Amino acid sequence: MWDPASGETFGEYARRKNLQVRPVGWTWRTRDQVTTGRREDGVAYERRVDQLGNETREHSDGRRDAIINLPI
Repeated sequence: MWDPASGETFGEYARRKNLQVRPVGWTWRTRDQVTTGRREDGVAYERRVDQLGNETREHSDGRRDAIINLPI
């Protein structure tokens, strides 16, 4: 078990134990495609499409829409 008082960093401990530790900066978030636009009435929106094809729109007037991609 890692002891902070030992003077060894957690990274050194993990390497010595051959543990797989993900580097700082990696994220579990998906890579979403983000676009912006305006509706016909002039209200701005932000459209996000995730890796599974689900689409969400967040409008500047507070409205939110979602289109969920359900495979058949």
